[in-house]
Amino acid sequence: MLQFAAEPIPTVRVGFVGLGMRGPGAVQRFTHIPGVEIVALCDLRPERVDAAQEILRKAGFPEAAGYSGDVNSWKELVERDDIDLVYVATDWNSHAEIGVYAMENGKHVAIEVPAAMSRSGHLVIHLREHASTVCSLRTVCMISLNLPH
Repeated sequence: MLQFAAEPIPTVRVGFVGLGMRGPGAVQRFTHIPGVEIVALCDLRPERVDAAQEILRKAGFPEAAGYSGDVNSWKELVERDDIDLVYVATDWNSHAEIGVYAMENGKHVAIEVPAAMSRSGHLVIHLREHASTVCSLRTVCMISLNLPH
């Protein structure tokens, strides 16, 4: 994994899962990154999706597809063909499940730390080592610094 490099993506198409505490800030930050297209937003609560849509509107971005109202709505987002990166900012207990599912579906993943609160973290690491996608844990440095320009 030390010399792993993914193919450059000219326009990174992003889907956000989890728009509660950290999600809106992540959406806001990504609106400032050249070469980013925000294509989908997901949260269990529809009002959070609406609030994130407002962030996009204010930044001059087009409305993204919205997913809400069902605990498995995030799977529909992940299964879209027009998403390169899934940004996970849900509660800690679902980080690993969403991240693993996204990588299994060929998506790059950015996860707010911690990635897992149990042994499921080993699955994230194992899959990452055998996948052709990038899984980045957002820590002190902003994930946006790791995206291709």
